Amino acid sequence: METYQGPAVSSLSVYGQSLGELAVETLKRTCSDLSRPGLLRAAESVRGYSSSLMLPGIQVNLGPDQHRAIETLQLVQIRGDGSTAKLGGLVPAE
Repeated sequence: METYQGPAVSSLSVYGQSLGELAVETLKRTCSDLSRPGLLRAAESVRGYSSSLMLPGIQVNLGPDQHRAIETLQLVQIRGDGSTAKLGGLVPAE
């Protein structure tokens, strides 16, 4: 983002891009039915989706009774050189 004079990368920009990619995936699933019911049906059909920024194992699963997009987190340690190291396994988001 900084390469193109955008804001500095933060957890919110990563989250925003992930949700944006999910919105694109949902629109692809509408099969040209861009009505409210068609869009809701498409969104609730998302299972096992991962955006380009999600770590392996973190998936989005939506359904009629499940509307939270991201419910899993991966704890990582950010090193001085910008690299990361996993700290334990995946944990449910509170």
